[in-house]
Amino acid sequence: MVKLNTAIDELLTAAEAAVTDAIKELTTSAQTF
Repeated sequence: MVKLNTAIDELLTAAEAAVTDAIKELTTSAQTF
């Protein structure tokens, strides 16, 4: 169970980072227009 929880935590962290990056890119693109 510990391994599963760790894997889920890693996935959530990766997803959070991806969303943050996407928002940053969208914000940057919006500022360009």
